[in-house]
Parts: sequence; structure tokens; C-alpha cells
Amino acid sequence: MFTERPGSAVYSWGHRNPQGLAWQTGSGVLYSSEHGQSNHDEINIIKAGVNYGWPLIEGDEAGSGQSEAELEQPLLHSWEETWAPSGMAFITQGPLAGQLLVASLRGEMLLRVSPESGDQPAFVQELFEEEWGRLRNVAEGPDGTLYVMTNNRDGRGNAGDADDRLIALKPNWE
Repeated sequence: MFTERPGSAVYSWGHRNPQGLAWQTGSGVLYSSEHGQSNHDEINIIKAGVNYGWPLIEGDEAGSGQSEAELEQPLLHSWEETWAPSGMAFITQGPLAGQLLVASLRGEMLLRVSPESGDQPAFVQELFEEEWGRLRNVAEGPDGTLYVMTNNRDGRGNAGDADDRLIALKPNWE
């Protein structure tokens, strides 16, 4: 088993295919989005010296031959669906402040992840499903504008004349 060592280049391990990283505003907690092998895509909270289980487990599977305490479970996972999560960002303004937005390639949607808070468990809401095709990244501008980048010209999506593009969602909250 790996243990933290000063100066080690290994922070955590057992990640299958990390796609996005985002620091939670205020807490400094690091989140990642990861592809599962064919489903069980994950949203993880990354901690130093922790094994996230790949290739022994995906999603909420129990470990094979290792104690559950040694393998970190994801915050959320896609079960039998495939999100193919990609870039992500914590939102700092407006009604989505404190929420994590995650671009989804295969799922062709934006995922709104509400992190755990007190006794409230984390949950996911699907936004803009199949409106723009495969979504590669999401970011928040200084004025609260959300920028969403499509990724349909990589041979996996259905590219249209206007792809790939950067979509600006202007805030209209009062």
C-alpha cells in the first residue's frame, strides 16, 4: 500500500481516466471527473494518499481482496449510464453559486452537481440534455457568464455547420 512520503510525486492513485479538475471555492477541496470503463463514470473528491480503486473497483463496487477502508468511493457515479464527464468548474455567482458544473461528452449535457452539505447528500441534475451535442468544458466568466465548449468534430459526435463552438450563457438574475 502506498503511504504519503515527503517529496513524492504521487498525490493519489487508482484513477481510470481523469478528465476534469476543479477546486471548490472557499474550502480548497479538489474534485475530479473520471470516465469509467463503459459506465460508472465518477465525480471524486481528491485526497492525498488515497487509492480510488481502479482497476479493482468502479462506481460504488466493493473492493476485490482489499478492505473498503483502503479504496475510496466516489462522491457520485453514473451507475449503468455513461456521462463521459469532462471539464468542470465551481460556480461563484448567482443562483448556482457553490454548485459544480460538469461538461458531459457522451451524455451530451451539463451536469449540475450539488456537493454534500451537512446532512444533505450530493446529487446530480441534468441540464441542456442533447441541446448542443458533446460538451467538452465549462467555465465561469468574471461577470457570471457561463461558457460551454462543444466537441462534436472529433469523429464521435454529430457535427453541424456551427460546431465546434463556445456558447455563452449570460446571467439574468436580479
